[in-house]
Amino acid sequence: MKELCRVTRRLRDEAEPETAMAGHAIRPGLGGLAAGVALMWLNGRRVRNELLRTRFAAEHDSLTGLPNRSALRRRYDMALRAGHRPSLILLDLDGFKMINDTYGHDAGDAVLEAVSRRLDASCPAGGLVGRLGGDEFLVVLPQSSPGGTADSVQALLDCLARPIALGGEVSLVAAASIGIALPDGAITWSSQLKRADIALYRAKSGFSSVVFFRAGMQQP
Repeated sequence: MKELCRVTRRLRDEAEPETAMAGHAIRPGLGGLAAGVALMWLNGRRVRNELLRTRFAAEHDSLTGLPNRSALRRRYDMALRAGHRPSLILLDLDGFKMINDTYGHDAGDAVLEAVSRRLDASCPAGGLVGRLGGDEFLVVLPQSSPGGTADSVQALLDCLARPIALGGEVSLVAAASIGIALPDGAITWSSQLKRADIALYRAKSGFSSVVFFRAGMQQP
């Protein structure tokens, strides 16, 4: 056992352990059984790391690192199964196309990354913020009241009010329109997201920068 521990530590501290694993090469004098077990341990670690990377890529946005639509839906469904009544806050950046057209897509990506960090930092405890795609973000609040949701929205707006520096003398403020779907019984993910989208459409149409979905609202 002591020999196995020494072998494991040595292989773990090697500068290029992946090379040894890929070629199944074991350095002389390590001991047959101990070396074989250590190699199995390293291969197992590599498989686990690869599985973690694959799962992370499947559930997170490649640009911002935020959870993607799949991860947001999973969090929403988990909240429903736990007996909670989640709310959705759907955000869409105003004038984002103009940023891309004026300053280029690299600047646009920088804005999205900055917005992502700010939204994530301002997301209330227990909530989850993610990127649906483009300049659209979604916050899932597993447990919330109308007043608590309004407070969360204000915190998100406040974090976006600070200018984003793009280098040199260029700085931008990422204003957003927001549509909110409060819980209404045990409502499905797709229905609730549609309600948030309808509210967002009303906000983008100039009714207000923040719109709560109400019964009777329909998207043209």
